[in-house]
Amino acid sequence: MKKITNYLREHTILLTLLLMLLLLFVTTGRFRSLDNFLSILQEASFIGIAGIGMTFCIITGGLDLSSGSMIALLAVINMLILNATNSFLAVLAVLLLGAALGAFNGVLVAKVRIPAFIATLAAFYVFRALAYIITGGNPVSYSAPWFIWLGNGKVLGIPFSFLLMLVLAFLAHLLLRRTRIGRTVIAVGNSPEASRISGLNNDRAVIFAFMMAGLGVAVSSVLVSSRLWSANPRMMDGYEFKVITAVVLGGTALEGGRGSIFNTVTAAVFYCGISNAMTLYRIDSYVINIITGMILLLAFSLNPIMQIMEERKNKAEAGNVKAGGGR
Repeated sequence: MKKITNYLREHTILLTLLLMLLLLFVTTGRFRSLDNFLSILQEASFIGIAGIGMTFCIITGGLDLSSGSMIALLAVINMLILNATNSFLAVLAVLLLGAALGAFNGVLVAKVRIPAFIATLAAFYVFRALAYIITGGNPVSYSAPWFIWLGNGKVLGIPFSFLLMLVLAFLAHLLLRRTRIGRTVIAVGNSPEASRISGLNNDRAVIFAFMMAGLGVAVSSVLVSSRLWSANPRMMDGYEFKVITAVVLGGTALEGGRGSIFNTVTAAVFYCGISNAMTLYRIDSYVINIITGMILLLAFSLNPIMQIMEERKNKAEAGNVKAGGGR
C-alpha cells in the first residue's frame, strides 16, 4: 500500500494528464484529431526543453526569471547571424551564448551572492532591452529550408522538436542522477551547509544549474524562431512563467532538493493541452487568463500541500508508535 501511495505521489502530474486527455477526448471532437495532438506536442516542446534546464536551477533552490527575455534576445541574435553567414554554425553560437548567459546569472548568484530572484529579474530587463537595441524594435526573418525544418519538421509523422525534447530529457536525467555534478546539484538543494561540509563545490553546482537553464532556453529559441521563420524583441512575453509553472507542476520543489526531468516534460504537455482545450472551447481570453492564474496557483501550492499532508501523516504514525509503546 505504501508503494502505491508513493507512486501516486511521485506521478500525480502524469495521472492528471491522462485523466485530462481522456475527458477532453470524450467531450471534444476536434481534440481527438491527430493534427491537434501533434500540435500540442510541438508547442509543449518549446516549453519543456527550457523546463528541462529550469529543473536543474530550481532543484538548487534558485529561480530564473529571465527566460522570456533571454529567448527573445537569443532568437534575434540567431536570426541576425544566420542572415550574415547562412551557416549552421550560427545555431551552435547561439547555444553557447545561451549557456554563457545562464552561467553569468549563476555567477551573480553563487559568487556575488545576489539572491536569484533579484539577479534574474535584473537580467529579465537587460536581455529584453538588448533585444530592442540590437534590432531597433523590428522583426528579423530567415527562411532557409533547413532552418525552417528544425521547428516545423517531422520524423515518422512526429514533430522533430518533440522528439528532441525526449532525447534531451533522457540525457538530462542521466546527467542529474548519474553524475557527480548532478548529485551535487541535488545536494545543494537539500542542504547547502551539509553539501559544503561534505566537500562538494556548491558554487560550481549553482553556476552549472543556471548554465543548464540558459542552454535550455537557447535550444528553445532556435526552435521557436524556426517555427515562426522570424524573431522580434517582443516575442515570448511571459514565457518564463509558463516554464516555471511546468517545472513546479512536475513536482520540482521550489525550496530545492527534489525534482524530476520526466515529470517536467509531462507537465509541459499538460499545460499545453489545457491551453489547447480552452482555445477549442472558444473560451474568452479574459477567462483564459483567470484559468491560467489558477493553474499557476495550483503549481505553486501543490508541493506545500503535499508536504503538509506528509508531515501530518508522519506525526500520526509517531503518535501511534508512542501509544503502542505506552501500552
